Amino acid sequence: MAKGKGAFFPALANDSDKLGKEFLDSPKKFASRFGMNTEDLKCPPEAHEALTRGEKFAAQVKASGFQPDDESMVELKELAKTNFGDDFNVSLIPFGLQFREAANLVGADLTATGSGTVTWLDTDADVDG
Repeated sequence: MAKGKGAFFPALANDSDKLGKEFLDSPKKFASRFGMNTEDLKCPPEAHEALTRGEKFAAQVKASGFQPDDESMVELKELAKTNFGDDFNVSLIPFGLQFREAANLVGADLTATGSGTVTWLDTDADVDG
C-alpha cells in the first residue's frame, strides 16, 4: 500500500466496530496486522478536499431553511450537483436524505468522498458534513 493512502476494507462496509476498537488499542499493531505501517493510514490530500466539499454543502444547506417539500428539493438537488457533481448519490434515511459524491479514483486507489446528511426531524434541514 502506498504511503498516505488510508486503509480501505470494502468487505466490511459499516460493520467495523471490532476493527475500530483494535485500532484504538494499538494503531501500530493494527497496521502491522494488515501489512502496513501507521504512515500508510494517513489520508491523502484528496480526502481533505472531499471533507471540505461536504462541509461547504452542509453550510449551504444550514443557511437555506429547506423544508421537505417539492420546491426545496429542486434547490437541494442543485446544491448537491454544485458540490458533489452531476453523478452524486442520494439515499433515503430515517428522517432525511444522505448525499455523497460518486467514489473517485486517485491512481489505482479509492479516496474519500464528500458527503452530507440532511435531516427533517425538526422540520428544517440540518446537515452533518
